[in-house]
Amino acid sequence: DYKFKKVISKQHLFQTESVSKFQYNENGFKETILGTKMAGFKEPLYEIAALNLQSFSVYENRYDLFETRYNSPISDISFNEYNFQLLDSTLIQGRKTYMIYFKNKKKRKAAGLEGILFIDSANFAVAKAIMRIRGVLDITGTHEFSYLPERELWFPSYKRFRVAKGKKERNIRLLGETLLFDADDNARKLRKKVASDFTYIDSETDYFNFAHNVPVVIKNRSVAIEVNEDGAMKPESFWNTFRRDSLDQRSRKTYIALDSIAKKQKIEKRLLSSRKILNGYLPFGMVDIDLRYLLSYNNYEGFRLGFGGKTNETFSRKFRIDGYTTYGTKDNAFKYSLGFAARVDRASSSWIGASYTDDIREIGSTSFAIDKRIFKLYDPRPINVSTFYGFQTWRLFYETKIIPKTESILQLNYSKIEPQFAYVFNYNDKLYYNYTMTTAMVSLQWNPFSEYLQTPNDRFETEKSFPKFTFQFTQSLPKLLDNDFVFSKIDIRTVYEKKYINGQKSALLMEAGYVFGAVPLPHLYNTSPNNLTKDKVIQRVTFAGKNSFETMYFNEFFSNKYVMIQVKHGFKRIRILRKVKPSFVMVTRAVWGNLKHAEQHAGYSYKTLEKGFFESGMEFNQIYSGFGLSGFYRYGPNQLSKFEDNIAVKLSFVLDLGL
Repeated sequence: DYKFKKVISKQHLFQTESVSKFQYNENGFKETILGTKMAGFKEPLYEIAALNLQSFSVYENRYDLFETRYNSPISDISFNEYNFQLLDSTLIQGRKTYMIYFKNKKKRKAAGLEGILFIDSANFAVAKAIMRIRGVLDITGTHEFSYLPERELWFPSYKRFRVAKGKKERNIRLLGETLLFDADDNARKLRKKVASDFTYIDSETDYFNFAHNVPVVIKNRSVAIEVNEDGAMKPESFWNTFRRDSLDQRSRKTYIALDSIAKKQKIEKRLLSSRKILNGYLPFGMVDIDLRYLLSYNNYEGFRLGFGGKTNETFSRKFRIDGYTTYGTKDNAFKYSLGFAARVDRASSSWIGASYTDDIREIGSTSFAIDKRIFKLYDPRPINVSTFYGFQTWRLFYETKIIPKTESILQLNYSKIEPQFAYVFNYNDKLYYNYTMTTAMVSLQWNPFSEYLQTPNDRFETEKSFPKFTFQFTQSLPKLLDNDFVFSKIDIRTVYEKKYINGQKSALLMEAGYVFGAVPLPHLYNTSPNNLTKDKVIQRVTFAGKNSFETMYFNEFFSNKYVMIQVKHGFKRIRILRKVKPSFVMVTRAVWGNLKHAEQHAGYSYKTLEKGFFESGMEFNQIYSGFGLSGFYRYGPNQLSKFEDNIAVKLSFVLDLGL
């Protein structure tokens, strides 16, 4: 603590500066970061620029403070949530304003916002606002305005955001560190001050060079925040021009000290490595090892052991090579893939490439090519899958983000496919035990309401808003490279989520698929079942999937067209004991489907979904150390005769990194 206090008397722990141009017109609002610098980093962490520490406007119905959203004290429902008290009147820039204190009606101290609004007595506009949250952390957001007589309005001129340690009844552990707190009463003997008592976050923003009622043309307005290509390489003369005040001695020493420390401790490299590990990659020189290929299990391959990876930016920012190889201990077979891609446009993250893959895939599974392969410590559902088809695929592709608020992939596939189970496809009086497919595909993810950050290297989704839409169209190419079948396939997905101020969350998932033409069973739809064919409920206990039908048995239903809907509502976590804090989620799933030309699929037994399939249940997640329990019940036209066969009990696991 002595050394810590000695250090912070000379420098800050962290420091960053940026200069931005804000533009607004009837089409939207955009921030362009002209220059940015961050102590200790050659290239700043651009994600920090997108952190919603404090709302820009105080007039919205929702107010954001430290990445948390609250009902605003001047929202349409403010009188339902806040108590108000007129304190006094004062002058701001020569104009009379009323000081109005507001506080949330809830009794708990950390239940919401409190603060003071300074309201102009003539036009009732906000002349100044102080928003505060007092709990584990003491968070304050201040907004100041300048009065423009010619416009008769108050315009934002300054805002400040500050976070310090608050008061709490007992010490807490936060991000691996134990924070010591003083008691609210003074009866307890004052403790010795420690390092965290002197630590705080302070952010100040000045607005200047206003221009009103002038024509504004916003380029690339689909991107909310854009960093200039040379934004991280500005000379000191640039900063001296824009700084509202010169840096003091302490701030100047911060850049020098942190640059030296970061270089010696290799902080930038370590942070980059940590970010990659969270995404499932372990950096090793010019290669990022893909942790998702190391170990998995399913009923067909047994243990799937493997090694994979891709080249990283140390190798090249313009070219990449990726691949993997795996071995199944049960089927005694190797699978592998090798691909190459070249970047054709930096701003739109456009790549063109080719790959070859020899592997297996679950029959009837729906996959969108645009989906990112998420890293999981475990993936429970595939453990129980036993029916696969083998494929050898040559692939040409072009991936891009050139269309606003989208990611898309166009690809051409040539595949030789062999079902790994007893199955024959009867088409045009010919029996197909294996077959060849040549297809063209376009897969597109559209997030129309999300906000994006464009950096010199890539584009990030900074504020995930809903609904989101995914579209995929696949077309076979007749008489090209020995293609056996003529068909078209359309897949659509819509995702909607809503988070409530009280901590609850609702989610809606809708999926639909339609296959036109002749397609073998492995490429139809099984609507993601996740139940074992066992007699007793206890024998069917496995880990629950994220969006799978828990009471539907594997390979029970197949369809060439289907519509699925899933509704979830999660309640705020309830504390039962100190380490037992489950979250309750209600779930309902339903799917309807049909299968045309069922007689073409020989050697396999299944049912169809004309009457629909329905299940509902309750998830009790994160009961203890991330583990939870869930139960589901199957009902409706496809309900089974024995009561216990309609019940599914599943385990769950949620990894909470505390981030």
